[in-house]
Amino acid sequence: MTLYEILKTQFKTNAAIGRRFPKKGRPRGSQGVGKWKTRGVPEDVAILCHLDPNIPYTHPSLARTGEVKGLYVPELRSDRDAI
Repeated sequence: MTLYEILKTQFKTNAAIGRRFPKKGRPRGSQGVGKWKTRGVPEDVAILCHLDPNIPYTHPSLARTGEVKGLYVPELRSDRDAI
């Protein structure tokens, strides 16, 4: 089930989805929300859905997989400690 389908079952209409996730303080248009079905849900809305406990969605880049990638913390060498 896609995020758009999850939102559609939860909020029922595109207008309700647009009111729940405004853009720059203004509700999103129902036609614009309807385009999410083919184009995909915008990243900002997807992150907000991930953070909302009432919406059963986990954002792929925010899911904790247990492995830490890209994190490198070098240990201090003794000659640098003196500086």
